[in-house]
Amino acid sequence: MKSILRLYRALYDWVVGLAEKTWAEFALWGLSFAEASFLPIPVDPLLLAMGASRPSRAVRFAFGVTIFSVLGGLFGWLLGHYLGDAAVTEIAAFWGKEDALVSAREMYTEHGPIILFVSALTPVPFIAFTLIGGIMGQPLALFLPVAFCGRALRFMTEGFLLRKYGSSIVTWMDKWFDRLAIIATVVIVGGFLLWQSFSGHAS
Repeated sequence: MKSILRLYRALYDWVVGLAEKTWAEFALWGLSFAEASFLPIPVDPLLLAMGASRPSRAVRFAFGVTIFSVLGGLFGWLLGHYLGDAAVTEIAAFWGKEDALVSAREMYTEHGPIILFVSALTPVPFIAFTLIGGIMGQPLALFLPVAFCGRALRFMTEGFLLRKYGSSIVTWMDKWFDRLAIIATVVIVGGFLLWQSFSGHAS
């Protein structure tokens, strides 16, 4: 476990360091894709670092992250669908995430697209639910729009805040953004479930 944590820390530091490279934007797109399919390293630190240094491009960065993250989610879905449960479990075992995969399966079975949206918007590992979505055969016609809505709400919010406030807001976002995303998710999902409940009674 300690070796996995050291690997995570090394990867995290490497990712943040990419912000100063001339090819940082390509790294941002690549990490966005990988983070949703096979590399459980959050893309937010790199997006924040790049957006803080170039606020005028922050929304463009965020839009690219959204698109490539959804494409990565599609790749994760394909991995889960065509490689199957055993192979995905091996991937999870490599990263020390077997328990997360089991939990993801249970939540996906119970909540389906709602939990996919939650994972796309909040710190819940999105990668676990893209893989499980493929294993369970969730229709792509539902999977892709839900993933896009969650990812866009998360990253585009970061992008617009960075464009407006620049580096002055990075510390605040690093501390509070995930918590606010969780609150927003509770409100959105709670409202949806309440509406669903009333609709069911009305019919």
